Amino acid sequence: MKPVRFVTLCFVYSGIVLLAQAAFLFESPIAIITQLGVGLSILGTGLLRLYNPEKYERKPTEYGLLAYGMAILALVLIALFLVQIVVF
Repeated sequence: MKPVRFVTLCFVYSGIVLLAQAAFLFESPIAIITQLGVGLSILGTGLLRLYNPEKYERKPTEYGLLAYGMAILALVLIALFLVQIVVF
C-alpha cells in the first residue's frame, strides 16, 4: 500500500471513530459538539485526501513520521473507544 493511501485511510478511520464516540458515548452537549467538530474535520481531511491523492503525493521518505503518527492516533482512538464502552 502506498504511504499516501495509508495516511488517508487513517484520517478517514479516525474521523469515523470520533463520530461514533460522539454519537454513542457522550452525554454532555458541549462534549458532543466538540467531538463532532473534531471528527468531522478529520473525516473531511481524509475525504479530501481520498478524492485528490495526487495533490498530497510526496516522496515516500517524507511519510515516515506522518504515517506512524496517524497509525498511533488510530490505535489510541480505538483503544479509548473500547475502554469507554467497557467502563460506561
